[in-house]
Amino acid sequence: MTKRKTQSQYKLTNSQRLLGIHLDELGVDFLRESKFCDRDWRLDIVLPHHMIAIEISGGNWTGGHRRGHAQEDEYDKLNEAQQRGYKVFQFTNDQVDCGYAKKFIGSCLGMEVIR
Repeated sequence: MTKRKTQSQYKLTNSQRLLGIHLDELGVDFLRESKFCDRDWRLDIVLPHHMIAIEISGGNWTGGHRRGHAQEDEYDKLNEAQQRGYKVFQFTNDQVDCGYAKKFIGSCLGMEVIR
């Protein structure tokens, strides 16, 4: 039997690392690569106390895993998360890198964020 990876064993992108720093700056508790259902689906970042899921979409210009069946599977995952009560926010790497994601999440949590 194969042992599952722990949160710290997943390779993070630079944007995922940066969003973690931004969430720390906001004082928000979060989980990375959080499994949320019986399927082997994980959400990039979850704010468990707020039922917010965050997906960072890399490969926007190259297709990433957003083609054919992989795209349908991604939609199924996001729909399942929403059905389970999560607000799902999706950002591109650029939106994280420029601070837009931090500001948006902060505003959703009732915080005034100055870049």
